[in-house]
Amino acid sequence: MKSTPLLSPIRTHRHTAAFTLIELLTVIAIIGVLASIIIPVIGRVRESAKSSRCTNNLRQIGLAIQTYSSEHKGSLPATGFFGVSSYYNRDARNFQNSLLTYLDLKPASTWSTAVDQSTYSPIFECPSYKGTTGGKGYVLHNANTTGDPAKDINDTTVQPWGFIQDAAGTNISPAPQKVANMPAKVWAIRDLDAGSLDGSHPGYQNHLYFDWHIGRVVVSN
Repeated sequence: MKSTPLLSPIRTHRHTAAFTLIELLTVIAIIGVLASIIIPVIGRVRESAKSSRCTNNLRQIGLAIQTYSSEHKGSLPATGFFGVSSYYNRDARNFQNSLLTYLDLKPASTWSTAVDQSTYSPIFECPSYKGTTGGKGYVLHNANTTGDPAKDINDTTVQPWGFIQDAAGTNISPAPQKVANMPAKVWAIRDLDAGSLDGSHPGYQNHLYFDWHIGRVVVSN
């Protein structure tokens, strides 16, 4: 009697999928293209948000100046420094000190100029500012502004904010201008970046004008 041979077990072969070099390079190329598209978009979105906060800062400062002016016979607040820092102390020459009450900010308790001992407010600093901590994030228009001196309604060069000569604020000469004496087309405050005339934003500056509207001025960075 012949024996029937047993059937051999069926062998299954599992094929592990793997990327070929060409497929891998294709995926890397696609990722690179997507990154080149997405990263600049994210950067523009972030800058747009910072610019909006900058505009809001200027709007709040403008409202504070209007309120100050209405309580001081139409006069602008005085300053002894044309650069506006996010940090301030009790020195009367700090422009910020005239506006603290109207911005619900506390006055500084020290005369120290050290950043870690002064009072800080982000309202006085452009969010796109790239300078050092405690630097000047905004600048006041004045008679000495390079290439663009401040002028009144008679086209006369003036110091809109006057000039405080001493830290106690007892000697102010010249006196600040009246708001009514400054044309609406003349800017009052704009963003500044570490002393650069081009400002903090890429290709433009945010300006607060003397009629208290906000405008964007194109510049070449």
